[in-house]
Amino acid sequence: MNIVKLGVILMIFCIVAAASLSYVNQLTAGEIQKNREQREMIAKRNLFIGDTLDLTIFSDGEYKAVNPETGEDILLFEFKNTAILKPEVDLGYFKIAKKEVEEVVKKINDEQLLDTTKVNEKLMPFYKALMEAFSSQIKFLPQTVVVGVFGTNLLITEENLPLYKALYKGSAIYFVDAEDKADTLLLEKVDQTYRKEIIKTGSILFNQNQSLEFDGQVEFPVFHYDKAMAGNQFLGYVIKAAPSGYSSNIETLIGLDGHGKIIGLKVVSQQETPGLGAKVQEDWFQDQFKGKDINSLYLRKKDPKKGKIDAITAATISSEALTKGVREKLTSFMTLIKEGGR
Repeated sequence: MNIVKLGVILMIFCIVAAASLSYVNQLTAGEIQKNREQREMIAKRNLFIGDTLDLTIFSDGEYKAVNPETGEDILLFEFKNTAILKPEVDLGYFKIAKKEVEEVVKKINDEQLLDTTKVNEKLMPFYKALMEAFSSQIKFLPQTVVVGVFGTNLLITEENLPLYKALYKGSAIYFVDAEDKADTLLLEKVDQTYRKEIIKTGSILFNQNQSLEFDGQVEFPVFHYDKAMAGNQFLGYVIKAAPSGYSSNIETLIGLDGHGKIIGLKVVSQQETPGLGAKVQEDWFQDQFKGKDINSLYLRKKDPKKGKIDAITAATISSEALTKGVREKLTSFMTLIKEGGR
């Protein structure tokens, strides 16, 4: 009898604990997602700024930095004709003299460049605030391309969920999500201009000259990427890769210039072995990818002739997984761009 009683009590505790965890998860899920998106946005911007920032790419206007301690604006200046004018600086927690601020502003006016590699440590907080003020103006325009529709790639021009709209030969083509497959859209409907040809042929042509009968549920892969912009200035692209490593997917952001050369790479999430594969998230490993193109994205120890990436000691699987994953994703993206998917 006591065993039954104890079993019931334990079951009640388990039910209450599970319900509590579920409730807490519901309360925090939104905040967790928001924090994740914010970290990803900062990572994206860092792909394009590094230690230096060319100010000539930014448009005129007011730029503000935020005091990380109070959340209040601590810096306000006007940027006009590639020059900083009328600096009005609330020094806040910086604790540097106004004269020093004026000297920094003069230096930036003369060079049109922010360079944190040549800054007195005392002035670093001010430079970082300036970096944040400008880099926060870098915007990322999400792009979604449906691959291989009627033998071409179609850019989504409007997302009026659940429908995704693209244009082809003056006709609107609509897609919907494939519920059981990520990065896949289903053809939903086509406006009259091109519908007649579908009805007449009874098939949809793919890139490889294959054809499938049109039944309203034809699948197409999609490719997501971002265009990085500073005002009207095109900076490059951001693509994502998530190759399978030794014990986890290695979620990675890749910044590219317009020719497909890597500007920067950032591992944003991984669960590889601590002290071994987890080192893919260290700067020395990620920095190897800067300036590389598809042809050099191989491990030296795997391919001495092509390889330009050094593997992490005792973590070849993780090193190879990330290098190969980035290479394959970049290859797919460059093919997409060449075929007009932007």
